[in-house]
Amino acid sequence: MRRTLHAGGVKVVSAPQLFPAPMLLAERMVALAAPRLGERVLEPSAGSGNLLRALPGVIQERAPIGTLRQTVCDVVAVELNLALRDSLIHEGLAQRVIGGDFLACTPEDLGLFDVILMNPPFADGADIAHIRHAREFLAVGGRLVALCADGPRQREQLLALGEYEPLPEGSFASVGTQVRAALLVIRT
Repeated sequence: MRRTLHAGGVKVVSAPQLFPAPMLLAERMVALAAPRLGERVLEPSAGSGNLLRALPGVIQERAPIGTLRQTVCDVVAVELNLALRDSLIHEGLAQRVIGGDFLACTPEDLGLFDVILMNPPFADGADIAHIRHAREFLAVGGRLVALCADGPRQREQLLALGEYEPLPEGSFASVGTQVRAALLVIRT
């Protein structure tokens, strides 16, 4: 509690379509992606940072890097909402935090990644566009673990890309929504 208050207290940020992955689910996603020390990790819709926060809990070997609190993986986060971006920077959850729309980023801008962890916006099929775009950033042997809506559009367009697992109803109830979600794992 003291650390939270010393760091400026709890910050509330309003962002449409922001439903952070519950921490148990975030930890499971990181375990499925199995990032190894030294690998490049991308979170293209970092939001409040729960997927990044789960990294140290799953990777047992950690090394301090200045004020950064995350693993020795090379972590890059992209976040459109500037207040959330500033919070990610303040918490030190990534070596590089980019403010902007992930869909405007290219592999030439960011490079390729061994691991991509993502909880993209779901509205109007945006999850499909984000996941398809993220595949372009996967290095050979890379793993992409994404949350998406569990709807007919998603099943039709994403099911063939990898392992598609509908999540139990209420998986996001703790963060304020009853949206039906699925977990998608893509390996190259």
